[in-house]
Amino acid sequence: MRMKKQVLFILGFVFSLAAWAQPTPFIEGNLPIQAGKKLVFNPDMSDEFNGQTLNRNKWQTASPTGGWRGWKGRFPGLFQDSAVSVKQGKLWIKASAQNAQFQGRTWTHQGGLVRSNKAGLYGYYECKMKANRTIMSSTFWLNSSCDGTRSTELDITEVVGEGEKPWIVNNNMRSMNFNTHHWRTCRRSAENDFARKGSARLAGNAFAYEDYHVYGAFWKSKDLIIFYLDGKEVDRITPRSDFNLEMHMLMVVETYDWNAPNPGKDGMGRSADARSTTYEYVRAWKIADDNTPSTAINIPGRIEAENFTNQSGIQTENTTDAGGGQNVGYVNNGDFVEYAINATSVGRYDLDFRVASATSGGKITISSNGNVLGSVNVANTGGWQNWATVSSRINLPAGAQTLRFDFSGTANYLLNINYVDANLVATPVTTTLAPIHDTYLQGSTNINHNILRVEAGNRVSYLMFDLSKINGTITNAKLKLTCNSDPGNGNLVIALGNQSNWTESNLSGNNKPNTATNLGNLNTSYAIGTTYTWNLNASAINKGGNISLIVSQTGGNDVAFAASENTTFAPQLEITYTPSGTSSNARTTVEAASQQVERFFNKSQLYPNPSTQGVCYLNLKGHSNKVNIRVFNALGKLVYEGISQEKQVRIESQRLQKPGTYFVQIQSNRKTETLRLCIH
Repeated sequence: MRMKKQVLFILGFVFSLAAWAQPTPFIEGNLPIQAGKKLVFNPDMSDEFNGQTLNRNKWQTASPTGGWRGWKGRFPGLFQDSAVSVKQGKLWIKASAQNAQFQGRTWTHQGGLVRSNKAGLYGYYECKMKANRTIMSSTFWLNSSCDGTRSTELDITEVVGEGEKPWIVNNNMRSMNFNTHHWRTCRRSAENDFARKGSARLAGNAFAYEDYHVYGAFWKSKDLIIFYLDGKEVDRITPRSDFNLEMHMLMVVETYDWNAPNPGKDGMGRSADARSTTYEYVRAWKIADDNTPSTAINIPGRIEAENFTNQSGIQTENTTDAGGGQNVGYVNNGDFVEYAINATSVGRYDLDFRVASATSGGKITISSNGNVLGSVNVANTGGWQNWATVSSRINLPAGAQTLRFDFSGTANYLLNINYVDANLVATPVTTTLAPIHDTYLQGSTNINHNILRVEAGNRVSYLMFDLSKINGTITNAKLKLTCNSDPGNGNLVIALGNQSNWTESNLSGNNKPNTATNLGNLNTSYAIGTTYTWNLNASAINKGGNISLIVSQTGGNDVAFAASENTTFAPQLEITYTPSGTSSNARTTVEAASQQVERFFNKSQLYPNPSTQGVCYLNLKGHSNKVNIRVFNALGKLVYEGISQEKQVRIESQRLQKPGTYFVQIQSNRKTETLRLCIH
């Protein structure tokens, strides 16, 4: 009978009771934090609101006679200290009707402002908030002071609880509404505001005042802010100017000029609870350098069972399995182990568990950062050191994470684990390539035209393809040609050339490639407008450079196919390959199902993009000599048009100096591209 050792960790238990566990961001998965960085909890901009009064060491309010010396409210909503309270474990900011005189005007509505005493920079910010049900706002945002020339604002959410306009009722009141603002001067006005906006609908099309929701933003850098609603990423914004000023956190209830009060319809007759925006908490984390040596296990690779970072109930023991070492054992129902891992790439992984059991076994449930990914059952193997392998296929995100195994079963002791091999399941990628050169020789004369002719003993076609970006093992290859202008019949042979030191303009009888090996053939009749496919010997095709294909005829009537100048029926080489990139400690599993398909050309580039001077440069790639370039604004209006035979084009237009998004269409006889250009 197997006996389990009983160990009491009294000291650790007492410590765990005394220690306060810092909260973690309420998100699914991991924040995409930069390598070498980590999130550090920022208590100066966080509060659980568990007291009876507002913590003035962290927060300040605004009123006509005191508090924050800045903003006092947007007319006719005046901030009052009395609107702000802390009770029942929440922050309350109440909207009310009032009749107050301030700055020579009568203010009819009361709101409130809570602002952090300290400012923060890059990091993650979130709150759990329930909106009020009035025409006044419920908000969570960050705001900077003017640094002498400019200021910034990050609205994580701002919503109202009452309105008469359809877009307010149907959109604003049912969404997380977020914005980035950059004012180019210290005077905040519409003409100085470089803004970007977005929104995300609440689940079930609910109103924001019906329940609490978690609103978050990961201010990753000056160029990127990622927004989260109830733990899920909903949008990303690249601000129109650098977001690199420290900002204070604000929770504000105010009036808006676009949702002006209408007596009797402003929600002020509702209960105090309904008129209050409540926050269960606000939390902040800042980005800091992570100098902690990494102990994460890289996968693909092997996870030795004894290298856990956390566990409950299990023990380790020596194993007699091949390789020796220790295994995890004495596993009962409800026990678990956790491992710090670093997945080098997102994808599917086969987890091969090396297990043993002398009882009826049990079930292993697999999760990552709290998300259940799969499970595997372990049966009786005939003994505690009789080892077998069982597997489960799971999906893992890339990056650092905690992999957890939970054990369940009815036996007295369930199973042992020696190790787990995590193997990347490589999904085959199918890439369609266009030729970078194609032409045919009639005898020894180069006929570089818009067709490729093939005739036994007289005409041979040549195509060159760039395989430099095929990073993996080629498993399948197909050449597709479309009959054009001249039908024919007979046996057409596709061969691999022995060199690629030619172009479509200089190919001759002297520098043409000769046959290295035959790849495939097709013996049929060829009708105009029909596409024909040659299945090629993939094992003979090498990745990593240019290859030449030779198309010849052994008999029959001559035939013509469309060349690359025919953008509709251009030749295609379809390559299927298994991507490289597994570690030396693991194998790669090839998954036959659900191929990933990509269309592959060299892509032209615009720079600088975004552009700030109404001028940019266009580097053309993969096009023939003559290229048509047209630029359209966001409304589809043509604002620039030109023809170029150069590889680099300078685009200038006075109309491009207006900020906005433009679409650059590039067209040649090889391909058509559309690129997006942002003008700031």
